[in-house]
Amino acid sequence: YQRRVHGQWLMDMCDIQVNKTSRNSVLFQTNIGTTFSSVAYLMQSLQRCAHVFDEEHGGTGAVHSRLFQVKVDALTKNHPKLPDFTAFHPHFTHKGSLGNEGDIRKAFYMAYDEDKVEYLSVAAARERVKQGSILTGTTFVIPYPPGFPIIVPGQIISDGILEFMQKLDVREIHGFDSRQGLRIFASSALPH
Repeated sequence: YQRRVHGQWLMDMCDIQVNKTSRNSVLFQTNIGTTFSSVAYLMQSLQRCAHVFDEEHGGTGAVHSRLFQVKVDALTKNHPKLPDFTAFHPHFTHKGSLGNEGDIRKAFYMAYDEDKVEYLSVAAARERVKQGSILTGTTFVIPYPPGFPIIVPGQIISDGILEFMQKLDVREIHGFDSRQGLRIFASSALPH
């Protein structure tokens, strides 16, 4: 039902374009020319969607209600804690920086040189971090949801970030391909 509501249902039944969906959100974009009646139509359509949803699930009985509640809880509770920002690798900071100010541009363009990067599975990256290696990200890694970066170019990758990635149950992670692995700077590319 979720996919039908997020995508096809709103497009097919209400002629509303859906720009982006995740397992528990829908993104709608408006512009300066959007009229009040367009916003009102969107609200009415969402209310109609909620009404259809209530009708489909209203008479399902106690067992189905409990199963449905488990699905709701999986979407709204017990998510892995978002990792804190670590620091930028010293190669990408300015003299006197505390590590939280870095040159993302320098890291981003340095990563274009494929001789300076390597790929690791998240499990292998965790093992290297636990052994004391400093891993540094080459690109933005953005899971949807939540939709904001957990790694930026030049950032030191912590075990907490890697643990978060392992616990994610989303399919869409921009900047990460599970078949290739996590793209990091090769240890030979950065001074120690």
